[in-house]
Amino acid sequence: MKIVWANRSEWKKPGPIVYIGLLNALSFARLGHESHFFISEGPASDTSRDLEDFYGLENNENLHIHRIPKGSKIAELPGRNIYRQALTFSRNELKKGTEITFLTRELGLVGLLSRLQKQFPKNLRTIYEAHDFHADLNGRDQKIKFTDHRKRLNERLFLPRLSGLLCITPPQAALYQQALPKTNTLALPLGCLDHAPSDDKAIEIRRQRRTVVYVGHLHRYKGVHDLIDQAHFFQQHQIKLHLLGGEPQQIRKFEKKLKSKQVLNPERPSPIHFFPAMPPAQLHQHLEKYASLGIVPLQDSYYNRALTCPVKALDSLSHHLPVIASDLPTTRAVLADAGIYLPADQPSQLPLAAKDLIDDAHRYQQLSKNAARRANELCWKKRAQAILDWIR
Repeated sequence: MKIVWANRSEWKKPGPIVYIGLLNALSFARLGHESHFFISEGPASDTSRDLEDFYGLENNENLHIHRIPKGSKIAELPGRNIYRQALTFSRNELKKGTEITFLTRELGLVGLLSRLQKQFPKNLRTIYEAHDFHADLNGRDQKIKFTDHRKRLNERLFLPRLSGLLCITPPQAALYQQALPKTNTLALPLGCLDHAPSDDKAIEIRRQRRTVVYVGHLHRYKGVHDLIDQAHFFQQHQIKLHLLGGEPQQIRKFEKKLKSKQVLNPERPSPIHFFPAMPPAQLHQHLEKYASLGIVPLQDSYYNRALTCPVKALDSLSHHLPVIASDLPTTRAVLADAGIYLPADQPSQLPLAAKDLIDDAHRYQQLSKNAARRANELCWKKRAQAILDWIR
């Protein structure tokens, strides 16, 4: 069986979209399946070197990365060039009798995929990995746009015609099962990187760093503003807060806010350190070197409650870090017993919870071991195997 994964984003695009798709493709390659990852070309660079230096991943003989140049605006109108290339590759292989499993998170591709599925029902499996939900627009707490209605039509028409719908949270799967009951649905969280288990000494060294790490955009709905407002608490208890992500303009705004408030003791260093968005390889090096625990302070919203699989939580689990998170079905589905859960509407409790955990060596040790166990349960290789077992 050959695996095809198609992603319209550009190679080396900041953020998790390309990185997660790449990890998906690589996970099948690690199981011994020839995997083909189709991605928009992006700026010219050495792909093999990017894989190691930018993404922090090893080359695998079974992984083939196809960087597809964009066509002209006119050429892209009937469908993206990357879609055509991935479909052409798959069609040629299918004509030879090759078994193909085609996966994508691109909703704009599902119509073409359903057509290909009809042409090759015996040796093609098509899977859409959902990162949102549009089949039923009722209940959303954001303004519904015209594009939402178009996506709704796409999901209702084409998802039941695919081999399977892969959901990243159980609540998301429940929504799809209610809206599209005839669709073959599986819920699997996104995966964790493999790291060797940490011994007690290594765990204690991490605890003594007294550094809380947040990864992601610096938006209010992510809960970041509430953390920054309690900078004095972190300083008082000698806890550092690293905020990894955000645009330079956002960072300057927050740094200016901290200075103007004058809540910090000028004789002590600031507890809050901002870092611009960084490549995955650099991000994991930072977590390995500095972090004591991770935080996922999501606000309670329709999307956060049902549709997100917080990558920042998976990043922390990959390094066997305990995580303090908003108490939502989505965070519990990922963290299980590696998390400490706080009411999403009471972000002021988070700094105190972080202090209590860092000061409690025994509890910190236990939660770190829980995180290591949970990371192993969610490792990418096991996820890929579960998908293969499902489609078979």
